Amino acid sequence: MEHSLFGRCLRLKRSLEEVWVAILNITGPLSNWSFADNKLSGPETAERGPPSYICRLTGASHENWTFWLEASNSEDLRVDVAVLDQILVDETKKLKALFPAWADVIHSLSR
Repeated sequence: MEHSLFGRCLRLKRSLEEVWVAILNITGPLSNWSFADNKLSGPETAERGPPSYICRLTGASHENWTFWLEASNSEDLRVDVAVLDQILVDETKKLKALFPAWADVIHSLSR
């Protein structure tokens, strides 16, 4: 993963394979981001925890995954990134091809 810092703006770039999910948990003085047409949603709060901005991304892409975050002041901006990158094996590709093009094949796990 590449990253660069310009003043208070952090830019990250990551290349992913086929099926992926990414979750970002951003805590701190976030003032803007490149997600959701640069529209920052309200922060989430957990019991006694600091406000966090959460962004969940899913999809397939063979291009670099590039985004930016901007802080409103010089306080720390903490970014936790979790990424699941799955590569489909031949049997799974054959199974996925049995579904119509408009269907999105996903997995689920339950206990």
